[in-house]
Amino acid sequence: QLMQAGEYTSLMECVTNMAIFHQLYTPVNKYDLWGYRRSILANSAHDIVDAYKTALSRRNFPADVLVADLYNSVAKLLQDVGKYAGAAEVFEQTRFQYQNASQPVEVAKVESSLAHTYHLQANYKTAEDLYRSSLAKLKKEKGEDDADVAHTLSLFGELLIDCNKLAEAESTLTAALDIRQKLFGTTSHLVAETLKGMMHLYELKGKYDDALGYGRRSLEVMETVLGPDSVEVSLILCKIGQVLGNKYQYDEALATLARALKIAQTKFGDGHPTTADIIYTNGCVYLMQQNYDQALSNLEQALSIKEKVLGPSHPDVSQLLNRLGTLYVERVNFTKAEDCFKRALKIREEQLGPNHSRVGQTLKHMMTFYEMQERFKEAIQCGERALTISKNIFGDSHFHVSSILMRLGLIHGNRDSPQCNTEEGIRLLKTALDIRKQSFSVEAREYKEVE
Repeated sequence: QLMQAGEYTSLMECVTNMAIFHQLYTPVNKYDLWGYRRSILANSAHDIVDAYKTALSRRNFPADVLVADLYNSVAKLLQDVGKYAGAAEVFEQTRFQYQNASQPVEVAKVESSLAHTYHLQANYKTAEDLYRSSLAKLKKEKGEDDADVAHTLSLFGELLIDCNKLAEAESTLTAALDIRQKLFGTTSHLVAETLKGMMHLYELKGKYDDALGYGRRSLEVMETVLGPDSVEVSLILCKIGQVLGNKYQYDEALATLARALKIAQTKFGDGHPTTADIIYTNGCVYLMQQNYDQALSNLEQALSIKEKVLGPSHPDVSQLLNRLGTLYVERVNFTKAEDCFKRALKIREEQLGPNHSRVGQTLKHMMTFYEMQERFKEAIQCGERALTISKNIFGDSHFHVSSILMRLGLIHGNRDSPQCNTEEGIRLLKTALDIRKQSFSVEAREYKEVE
């Protein structure tokens, strides 16, 4: 009634009343809270983080509820709506509350939630330390084959993927999957959650068919258990759309992403990072299709959301800048392209470290960019650095390594280049061909493009 009447100050007072909040923040009703938050944000100057922190500081709590539980719910809500810094602050207070109440299991569970929040903020080292601390406590208190252990392992596996620790990520996700299947059977939404993580891992490895297999198993379970319009379904659809795009199945990819976006806009609104992720993926597929106007519109919209919510130096922003740089190259706007690539590289080196796979990804784009402009010396410098990073992360025989070798081979073989070295170019291309032969038949497109 307050929302319909446009009384947004009273609405904010209502949803930050801890007794009412406790009734609203449930697995079903929390989506209503998200909707109220969007209305308040669109129609008033109230800040949701400050409002909830003020409400907690008043300590006007329901008598039948543990104070730490309320802190925990507030932190989870702030995380849900993309207020990660505020969520981390309240999670830290929650951990303190549970420590004072001598509840080691709850402390461990909050550490897991806090680690996930830091992961979302790209604070990977802190997140990794918290996950390892949480797992040690949970295994000590509850044993190896526990549901909370599996939950933390599943989240930790996703972090390890982003940290390029792929072997540990696979063993961690496999352990989580085994526990969950043992405890809940193969049709649990928790099993589906871990299958989504496996899809992410195999996509990164370039094993797209395996990735789709995990993704479709995950989707089937989530649709059955949580319904076809759940938030979880939208997240899986986004990943499946991304993999389909990588497999050049564009129409199916766009249809899948359209469904994901409709769900996300309904559940999260237009200004949430998850909505931006789907818009970004949509833009990437349009870019692959060479529909540059639509791609530019999607990527700029996603960038605006991410910068507003996460800040201009977040790694997610660098991802969008990378794609925009690629788009500007295709549109022959080299000045804007170089600006995007340089800004993306600076963010990634500062936030992720100089040897991260995403740094190598940007360097690979810059190699191609400089080659197109016949700035061959700069192209080779970027390519050689990208090659070193990829070999260190993925090994000498990975698909990503072969792609960089192929590009470097062509640059060295370019007769217009002062750095032309035909012999070196042929050597690099033959090495790339040998790598592709290990994974593809001689008739496959991936093999023939090197040949």
